[in-house]
Amino acid sequence: MPSQKSPNLSLLLHCSESTDQYSQAVAFLTEKYHLTEPDLLKNPDLHWVNPDNDPENGAVKIEQIRDITAEIQMRPFQGVGELKQAIFVICKIELASVPAQNALLKSLEEPPAHVQFLLTSTQPQRVLPTILSRVKGEESELLQKENTSGKHSKESKIEYGKFKNDSYTELMELAGSYKEKPEAVSFVKELLNTLHRDNILEPTASNTKLIQETVTALEYLQKNVNTRLVLEHLLFQFKSV
Repeated sequence: MPSQKSPNLSLLLHCSESTDQYSQAVAFLTEKYHLTEPDLLKNPDLHWVNPDNDPENGAVKIEQIRDITAEIQMRPFQGVGELKQAIFVICKIELASVPAQNALLKSLEEPPAHVQFLLTSTQPQRVLPTILSRVKGEESELLQKENTSGKHSKESKIEYGKFKNDSYTELMELAGSYKEKPEAVSFVKELLNTLHRDNILEPTASNTKLIQETVTALEYLQKNVNTRLVLEHLLFQFKSV
């Protein structure tokens, strides 16, 4: 886990699906650095990777990450903010290939002092747990407003804290209650969303581990592994953290 004292701790911006991530990132950065939008956007040290206002964008590729790894070694021309940093914004990080996300790990954990990373995503639960463990979660202003207004109040929030106190028999019964695979997949996805939302508010090593276990369970369910066994193994992890 990167040190919380780092002035350039890498950030992951959880964005609303209501509009593009590019505009939400711009709003976040103008607030963070106390800049007007024109001043921010004309700065030569603001770098965009895969912005969704670009019609030719797609999944971030490992070649793009390698280019970034080389670029961050160069000093900024004028820098952004009081620390005069170069800002690298990588949009839709959950769509990046696994090799690309893995290639980014070292840079996120120990970026040069003159570099600030901002990753954006509408589905941060799909980002590799190893990435999540190296960033600080933030919510875009638009998503905060939607959550406050109750727009997303229909989202399920599973009270997973009680799993630790449930007996193994109770957890096995819960796992067995999901007879059909689609129901099991829906349950695991809701659990993953809840874990991630809590991890944004208060990142912990145990939550990061549970996120990783839940992602793995979802992958197994999609590979036709026995549903009950997958759920039992996952729920048992909540007693061991």
